[in-house]
Amino acid sequence: MAKLLKGILAFGAAALLLACAACGGNPDPTTTPETEAIITTAEPGTLEIVTSEVEETTEELTTVDVTTTAAPTTVSGKPSTKAEIVDYFNAAYKKVKAEKPGYTSHERTVIDKDKISSSKSWLESVASLVLPFAEGAFTKWTDPEVTARGADHSGLPPYVDVDPRWVKSAICTESGGNYMIRLNLVDESVPVLPKDGRTTIHGRMLDRGVYNWEAVMDGIGQIPVIKIEVNKFACKYSGSYLDAVIDRATGAVVKVTTWVNCQAEVEVKVPVFGALDASLPLGNESEYFNFGK
Repeated sequence: MAKLLKGILAFGAAALLLACAACGGNPDPTTTPETEAIITTAEPGTLEIVTSEVEETTEELTTVDVTTTAAPTTVSGKPSTKAEIVDYFNAAYKKVKAEKPGYTSHERTVIDKDKISSSKSWLESVASLVLPFAEGAFTKWTDPEVTARGADHSGLPPYVDVDPRWVKSAICTESGGNYMIRLNLVDESVPVLPKDGRTTIHGRMLDRGVYNWEAVMDGIGQIPVIKIEVNKFACKYSGSYLDAVIDRATGAVVKVTTWVNCQAEVEVKVPVFGALDASLPLGNESEYFNFGK
């Protein structure tokens, strides 16, 4: 629950920046202030997945069954092709989820203040001043959380076997008796937030840092005494990846790092200041380590 709460707070970072920045900007004289903490929103819609860079398939990605996938094949020696690397990774994950060795995890959210933009120049200026306060709440690593040996390991992403169609490219190198695997995810555009983030490719594979309607609304609800109307919260995911360190001798997972890279296009209405918009680069880094310790 602690992870979920911290994640929800991170999901509200975009609206928090807009709302806080508005406190120092030029008000809209036609808007009157309000003091109730009320959120009004449009209904969430459907997602759009960018498939232009997806290799080896023309099938719609949205038809993939997220509950079942084919069993991975056995790879002899170092995996080299994308299909072999994905199969090897899936096999290692089946092993760790079956054996439940236990692990430690933590996460952090990163907001790149140099890449924030808005149609209102004053908002860009004020946001750059306000951002350090938001960064203090989100960019620090969360406290380590331990999943005990034998406990439920369903919180370890990915949540289903990785489908090669979700992977733009895959790399496997060797270092110190380990295979170092990187799975670079396909780009994905979500013009309207889904109710369930795991209906997206990023949500199935990475989850943390992947936005869904309820979490964003809950995050905005953490902002006290401000009525915020959300008109738009679109996400473009690009440059996300999953890194895994796997012991060559045993096939055991040693460490996993996930990076979610999202450009959020946000439009909100804030009391006194009216309609505000911003393009916000939001990143989430999660680490899973100390397997079996």
